[in-house]
Amino acid sequence: SVLAALIAGFVVTLLMQPYMIDWLLPESMRFYLGFTWQLCIGTLLATLVCCLGKAAHEKSA
Repeated sequence: SVLAALIAGFVVTLLMQPYMIDWLLPESMRFYLGFTWQLCIGTLLATLVCCLGKAAHEKSA
């Protein structure tokens, strides 16, 4: 789940870059956020993805 969280955080931040928004969205739906806000949203999403993972099981001896 940690690897999935890292990938999700990176992809979300990448998709919110101005050049990606210009490429992906029609002009009526475009929005631009400051990089600090992009990182906050990416971190929040990565945390949620990481928390959704399976809990580690302890092995008994």
